[in-house]
Amino acid sequence: MLKNSLMVSALATALAVALGWVVALWLVGLRRGWRRAALALSIVAFALPAFLVTGIWIELLGNAGALRDWLPLNIYSLGGCAWILGLMTWPITTAAVWLTWRRIERDQLDSDPMLRGRRLIEEFLYPVARPALGVAIALTFVLTLNQFSVPAILQVKVYPAEIWLRFNTAYDVRGALMMSWPLLLAPALLLAALRTQRFRMPHGAVETPAGAFRDRLGGLWHGAAGVVAIVTLALSAALPLMRLLFGGRLWSDFGGA
Repeated sequence: MLKNSLMVSALATALAVALGWVVALWLVGLRRGWRRAALALSIVAFALPAFLVTGIWIELLGNAGALRDWLPLNIYSLGGCAWILGLMTWPITTAAVWLTWRRIERDQLDSDPMLRGRRLIEEFLYPVARPALGVAIALTFVLTLNQFSVPAILQVKVYPAEIWLRFNTAYDVRGALMMSWPLLLAPALLLAALRTQRFRMPHGAVETPAGAFRDRLGGLWHGAAGVVAIVTLALSAALPLMRLLFGGRLWSDFGGA
């Protein structure tokens, strides 16, 4: 079960970091109004309850799911669990990377006219964001490693879910606490690492215009990042939110609640 937990957490972290990086790349070249809307949706994606998101994906990809015939993926699996956790935690990477990039001064961006497109990403944006990216990876890994509600709903055998079952069904408080030491060790190591992390950059009084980033990235890179970012926001925030507001029993049960 611990092996399953590490595998799920590693897969979810890889997905979340990849999606979060691409969304941050899109945000840095986005106009302010659209950027605020995208940031609001990313907050929604991170704030939605895990049981709600999992239930929606079961409705879509479960045994009798609405998209089962079109997308025959087994949601009741390690991969399905990692998919849901990745869609829930990518905003961590987006926030860490984008907040670092927005501190870049215009003079730093214009220091080398040859830094464009892929070279700009590989030789400038990635080195600048690397310390913040490391913190985001560690934080995402710890959060997904300790997540038990999504695996429990999907009936995926992972370590946190077993601890929860021991506590909740057998009332074995001492046994559950003794089993929890790996999950307590990971956050402790993260806190120790964060005490030594520094990811500061000098920044001026005026933020670098989004157009400057967009021009340096080029239409192809920024457009491709935008397509991935919009799909990510739709799957992780817009779809659950629309399903909650218009497709469920929220309003019929709201009065009684």
